[in-house]
Amino acid sequence: MKGLLLKDFYTIWKAGRIFIILYIFIAAVSGMNLQNGWSYMGFWMVMMDAQTLSTFSYDHSCNWNRFALTMPVTRKDVVQSKFLLQLLIVFGSMLAYLVLAALVSLVLRTFEVKVFCNMLLAAWLVFWVVLLMGSVSTLLLFRFPPEYVRLISILVYVIPACVFMGAGSIFVQEIADNPAVLPAAFSAMLLPAAIAIPILSLVVSGLCYFFSCRVFQKKDLT
Repeated sequence: MKGLLLKDFYTIWKAGRIFIILYIFIAAVSGMNLQNGWSYMGFWMVMMDAQTLSTFSYDHSCNWNRFALTMPVTRKDVVQSKFLLQLLIVFGSMLAYLVLAALVSLVLRTFEVKVFCNMLLAAWLVFWVVLLMGSVSTLLLFRFPPEYVRLISILVYVIPACVFMGAGSIFVQEIADNPAVLPAAFSAMLLPAAIAIPILSLVVSGLCYFFSCRVFQKKDLT
């Protein structure tokens, strides 16, 4: 399991070092303006989670899974490594993003405790949403060749991300127009959302893992 994860992390590092520069830039911008930092965070976490696709493309191009099964690993281990990889990428990118954005805001003296707490809540919700989308994408990657999943991933990642950012922009505008009413109504929805979204994500992710194991068990690797 550890070897499978190290192989995937090396693949991502070799193919996606440019994303480190993009990550630092986006996090720095968020630190300058924590008010809208959550929208940048959602975009970044989606981009990082999509890097899992590059590991499937690499595995497909060199018939890695066929070789991997000659080692003391099972098909279930391969599936587990991909889902664990996605979890580590999403959680790690969220944590690093929050730390770097906070550091930049402290240096620029734009840090506000209340605003940063709101970003933490947004990070909690975005984490589970991205995990859900990534689990669906991982299931599709086990079912179809990576070249087809690139198109499907547009539906899984890009469209929900655009909807999320668009809804956030509308919400910010509504707060500016009616600051007294909307925050109270929005606050009433936060607790149910903070509970329902993780439960939904865990259920969908568990189903995606189960079906991924079934699909990969039956997959012909010869």
